[in-house]
Amino acid sequence: MKDEKAKLWKKSWGKIGWGYEYCVDVANKVSKMIEAGADVNISNENNMTALMLASGFGYVDAVQALINAKADVNAQNIDGRTALILAVACNRKPVVEKLLENGAFVNARDLSGSTALMYAAENSCITGNEEIFKLLLDHDADIFAENDFGANVWYSTLPGSAARRLLKEACIASKLPRKVDKHKDTDQNKGNSKTR
Repeated sequence: MKDEKAKLWKKSWGKIGWGYEYCVDVANKVSKMIEAGADVNISNENNMTALMLASGFGYVDAVQALINAKADVNAQNIDGRTALILAVACNRKPVVEKLLENGAFVNARDLSGSTALMYAAENSCITGNEEIFKLLLDHDADIFAENDFGANVWYSTLPGSAARRLLKEACIASKLPRKVDKHKDTDQNKGNSKTR
């Protein structure tokens, strides 16, 4: 069964050449595959679907074509990652927006228990770009979810960063108690540490 599935993948979506320089006009190629009757939910040996690949590489028009053809926006790959988690991890904001508009679970978890918000927090530390982080918060991402290692999004945001400020604002807006008493934040004005 697995070999048969791999053959079907290679005959259809495997022909696109995802992520290679010569992979141009992906949306058109995807649309032609859909018109030819390709199964939009078939996956490769790593359980990666065409939607996951299009999401990770940032092909927003291909993502829309696949969604229109009823691709499962919440399917998970071999690592438990969804198209949304892959788009967030690869910093693809237009794709993240498209997936959220079309029912992607904002709080889906990968096999380590990490959520899209956790990936966005890590990216914001690296890139300084909090747009995706804010977008996920605006879609009710769980700010207190913990992964299998006990880490949560508060671990991944730097004290004084815009992402940390957004988290604090989300706490206030939701009137949720701060459950992060074990996480320290530096009060730069006074030079001491406060428990949040």
